[in-house]
Amino acid sequence: MFYVKAGGQSVVYTGDYNMTPDRHLGAAWIDRCRPDLLISESTYATTVRDSKRARERDFLKKVFDAVSNGGKVLIPVFALGRAQELCILL
Repeated sequence: MFYVKAGGQSVVYTGDYNMTPDRHLGAAWIDRCRPDLLISESTYATTVRDSKRARERDFLKKVFDAVSNGGKVLIPVFALGRAQELCILL
């Protein structure tokens, strides 16, 4: 996360962050600031989504069903950290 202030204006630029703790990482902590411009990735921007428990249950059921039926499961992971989370879950 970058906070830049110049000429009386401020900008915050940030990539992906999550305010909910994972199994292997705590929640993101962000100091309070009120930038004039915020540029952010938005994976977790919405507050309307299924609970983490429900998402994990659905994911595990799909993996179990595929393997039980003789299938193979390939799980692409887009970010470092998510792979560790999946290993702990599985």
